[in-house]
Amino acid sequence: VEELANRVARLRGTKLFAEMSDAELDTAARMLEARSYARGACVFDQGDEGVECYVVDVGQCVGKVKTLRDVWLPVKDYEPGFAGFFGERALLRNEPRTSAVFARSKEVRLYALSRAKYTELIKERDLRENLIRGAKLFESMKKSGRWPAW
Repeated sequence: VEELANRVARLRGTKLFAEMSDAELDTAARMLEARSYARGACVFDQGDEGVECYVVDVGQCVGKVKTLRDVWLPVKDYEPGFAGFFGERALLRNEPRTSAVFARSKEVRLYALSRAKYTELIKERDLRENLIRGAKLFESMKKSGRWPAW
């Protein structure tokens, strides 16, 4: 139960998931896969296919971009909290990674969410919203006595 509550809290602290309901966050939290990395380990590389996004639970990561001269330049730090989310472009667009992300601290624990799981979550949300809209429309037609001519 504590682990699930921690996952929900981490998701709630990110931009992509901040507006979701408690039930949606609970569902998303159950879809996360915990991953651990040692300092210096590459979470993903620049140019890789993006199939997951990550939420930082413990430790720090750094995003880096490789220049034309083969030099890695740090571009963004990630740690638990609002800034502790990366790889979301993989969920929202079908494009290669624009940077690499490395574990910066001695121990890093991330929660990974696959594109397939995120798509499943959004489809459920859209279906639920469409059902609610349909029910509201039905109620308004019932109250007004106006029925569509089918």
